[in-house]
Formats: sequence, C-alpha cells, structure tokens
Amino acid sequence: MISINVAGVEQVRAMLQRIGPALSGRALASTALDVEHYIEQEAAKHNKKGALVRSIYKTRLADGSWVIGHDTRVAQHAAFVVGPTKAHDIKPKNKQALRYAKGGIFWFWFGPQESKQDKARIYAWIKKKGYGQNTRVMFRWPHHPGYAGDPYIQRACAMAPQIFQEKVLATLQRIDQAG
Repeated sequence: MISINVAGVEQVRAMLQRIGPALSGRALASTALDVEHYIEQEAAKHNKKGALVRSIYKTRLADGSWVIGHDTRVAQHAAFVVGPTKAHDIKPKNKQALRYAKGGIFWFWFGPQESKQDKARIYAWIKKKGYGQNTRVMFRWPHHPGYAGDPYIQRACAMAPQIFQEKVLATLQRIDQAG
C-alpha cells in the first residue's frame, strides 16, 4: 500500500478560500470594464449626436455580477440600433403629409389619394405656397426597407467568458510570480 502525505494542504486551502472571492471579483470587474469598452466602441459606429454612447451604463449587483446596457431614457433609439426592424411605411403622426428638403428640392408625401379633386387641391396648395418647380409630390407613403440591426451587445456577451478566463489566468500568473 502506498500512501502520500502532502504537507501544508490546509494552509493552501485557507489561502485559496481567502483569495478566491477577491480574485474572481477583481477579474469580473476587469471583465466588465473591457466589455463596456467594447460596447462603447461598437456603439460609436452608430453615434451621430452622442446619445447612444452616453446611454451606456454599468451597474454592479448585490451578488457581485455586473449589468451593462443602454439607458433608454438617454437614447430611445438604442433598441432599434441593436435589434432588427421590419419593413414599414413611414406615416406622419399629427399631420396630413410628410415633407423633406434636400438639394433644393422639396419632397411631399400625402399618402394615397383616391379622387382627382384631392390631388388637384394638393397641387393648388403647393403652388400657393410658392414651392414652384423644385417640388416633388408623391401620393403614397415612403417605404422603409427595415434594418438588420447590429447585435454588438450580444457579441460582447459571447466574448465575456473568454475575457474573464484570461483575466483570472493573468491574475494567477501575477500571484505565482510574486510568490
């Protein structure tokens, strides 16, 4: 019969129990910083006025885990950037028409008009307003083809376990080198 007696096992266990929560907590906090940085970089690709990047938040929960996401009070459009949208017609909320000006040309969308009298009334209104030859009138609603979305938050979530593992291994290497 062969028996092996390892000296100092209790001290090693005590040390692991002592540094375990601190090690994992530091590694998790460092992972949260890296994931937040990645999300900021990806959101900046879609950023025009700064609201999307400003809306990113990071919060530590009571159990030590982290929540990173977009605050929709700062950027209401964040969900539409991250997730896909279906194809749809663009319609006015409180008006009868949509207007868009680009390159000196005024575009008006009045939606489907059934009667010739309604169309004539609209053309007379445009002439009265003085838009002239630089006006295009559409009797349909503009169609938005939809948006595939950029799931950068999902990509960050998929990267997080690998980043965490790298942080833990790096911290263990530092402990080994110091000890």
